[in-house]
Amino acid sequence: MGSLKSLFTLGALDVAAVTAAPEPKPKSPSCPVAGLPPYHPFVIEEGWDPVKIDAALRKDVNATLEAGYNAGPEWPQEDFAKYLKGTKWDVTGIGFGMRASTIVEVVTLFEGMLQVHGETNIGYTGELFLFRQKTPNVPTVFNRGPDSLLWSVQRRFPLSSDCKGKPGKLIGYNELCDS
Repeated sequence: MGSLKSLFTLGALDVAAVTAAPEPKPKSPSCPVAGLPPYHPFVIEEGWDPVKIDAALRKDVNATLEAGYNAGPEWPQEDFAKYLKGTKWDVTGIGFGMRASTIVEVVTLFEGMLQVHGETNIGYTGELFLFRQKTPNVPTVFNRGPDSLLWSVQRRFPLSSDCKGKPGKLIGYNELCDS
């Protein structure tokens, strides 16, 4: 299987990585993740049950691990650009939490993510701008909710073999909230 690395964003406040479990050559898929933590005030304001979102996110990370991908760690937003530097990514993504929001601040952040020329009117340089700047010509994928990280990665970049019994490695799972 050829090398694959991806970047997936669910929101704008935290970052984690998901990579395929290490294999002897060739290298496997990779996907860092950024998103709104389940207990973030925006998640609650949007009407989501943070307990259910937390459970769904954790279950999906576990399913991703069971499928053979590695997951974690998370980084604060300000470290996001530093993490991208020097790594070749093959896919980026914008998550449902940002795309489905009706909260003005989240919609504005999402717009910033879609900018191709840097800073938005609120001074935030969106992830997609960083993606395009650091990972030109890389496709973008979308998930359908807090329980579809694995689906988003597998539908475009399936592993070349069945990894049952060979789970991925949990590199780290932290939730950072800068509300």
